[in-house]
Amino acid sequence: MYTRIERCRICGNTDLAPVLDLGEQMLTGVFPRSRAQAVTSGPLRLVKCRGDDACGLLQLEHTFDFSEMYGDNYGYRSGLNSSMVAHLQAKVRRIMGLVELREGDEVMTHPLPLRRHGTWAEKVLAPAAAVAVRPPEASWEACGAFPIPALTAAQALDEALGIESGGWVVVNGAGGVTGGLLVQVAAARGARVIATASAKKAERIRDYGASEVLDYHGDWPALVREITGGGAPKAVNAAPGQAATTLKAVADGGRLATITGDPPREERGVAVSDVYVRPDGRQLSALAELLAHGTLSVPIASVRPLEQAAQALREVVAGADGAIILSELPRTAFVSGT
Repeated sequence: MYTRIERCRICGNTDLAPVLDLGEQMLTGVFPRSRAQAVTSGPLRLVKCRGDDACGLLQLEHTFDFSEMYGDNYGYRSGLNSSMVAHLQAKVRRIMGLVELREGDEVMTHPLPLRRHGTWAEKVLAPAAAVAVRPPEASWEACGAFPIPALTAAQALDEALGIESGGWVVVNGAGGVTGGLLVQVAAARGARVIATASAKKAERIRDYGASEVLDYHGDWPALVREITGGGAPKAVNAAPGQAATTLKAVADGGRLATITGDPPREERGVAVSDVYVRPDGRQLSALAELLAHGTLSVPIASVRPLEQAAQALREVVAGADGAIILSELPRTAFVSGT
């Protein structure tokens, strides 16, 4: 089954000029069970969108039934490895780097170094290289809380640890905002994640993509060694004062990254990295794409007016279950309790 298009698939232009006609062709993705089985055929013709305001797209003149083309007989199955993922990520960063900011763009940023302002200023001066366009699919609250923990997660996992698709990675302290994004980014990269959190947050961490969620109150490093057969090759610590404990879950010769400023002394050939987040507009732009598509998310505990900043800070210190957002309506200032 197939239908002939009347308009360009991109711009809707009706002026479609014929370019190439290869006649009737069989669907190559269908594998008949016998020589007698009929295989759908149809015209294979290319047309070009033509005109002064046209997009110029070269496209098939006919659309075939997707259920037949990609049904049970479809033989190709794609796969991704770490090198392919890294290549695609680098391509996205290069493409996003070509996008120039314009006056009036809605943006988000991790604006270090702070220049002549505080974190709750009504207006912020930020280097263009540290800014990413705000995805319209995400709320202002989510975009206010997103940059610092998302950049921290990407820099710890991609740069310090060099995680790979299919490999084990431990995230200690997954219950917080940054810990949750560490789990989500690792899962998005194809890693098998073992996370630690309290029992009440376990379901949410599993929804983030963790393969295993362990209660941090017990001897969880021993459980990690049991699950992985000797220890995880990569681990990141997001729990203050717990980097040395996380080290116990790492296999000999593995890697540990900590984002809490307490790197333990190296032992058993384990490389230890003390990660401090840096601004990176291109990296943030790539992460914003994942936020826009719902691959990444940020839990919001509460949104408060700027006048309640003191109460917001008390909630952060008390261990709020999510980001605390300060907002001077309609949406001019944000602070993340991460």
